[in-house]
Amino acid sequence: MIERSHFYIPGYQLLAGPLTEFSPNDVLREVNDDLNSIINTAMSFVERGTIGSELKFMMNNTFGFVSRTLNAHGVVLENEQVITYGTAIQNIGRAYMTAVSQSPYWFTHYGRWVGAQYTTRNPADVEFLLDYNGGDKFPQFASQEAYERITPQLLPVIDLLIGNLGGRV
Repeated sequence: MIERSHFYIPGYQLLAGPLTEFSPNDVLREVNDDLNSIINTAMSFVERGTIGSELKFMMNNTFGFVSRTLNAHGVVLENEQVITYGTAIQNIGRAYMTAVSQSPYWFTHYGRWVGAQYTTRNPADVEFLLDYNGGDKFPQFASQEAYERITPQLLPVIDLLIGNLGGRV
């Protein structure tokens, strides 16, 4: 039985920029959903050599959450604000991926969101918890050898997919 895994993002507040007006739990919950989809797309690339014919913005859940929440307060993102918030979302996505990729389950299992909070040790840092029980995605790669072989192939592809801001923002 796989347990819950604890992760840490140092310097979250600096990376998050304008996203610090939101709870890290809310932002990272959306990032978790986006990154699970991004992992699937990246695995398709690693296995088949292609991600398909259309490359779209991959952080839609997170950007949608931010936009809806700001809109509920009368703020509409436009022009430079879209780029500013989009860049902050990408920064958090990359930090999140760096954190979770330390787990041997990071791409073989679906990480169900448990929660996040600022740490008591350093209020600029965030810790979060994922539950990997029962969420097999790629069981054929659930070995230490596969983790060591595939992780270096996946991470650059994921970084590129997170960095695609020019899609459908």
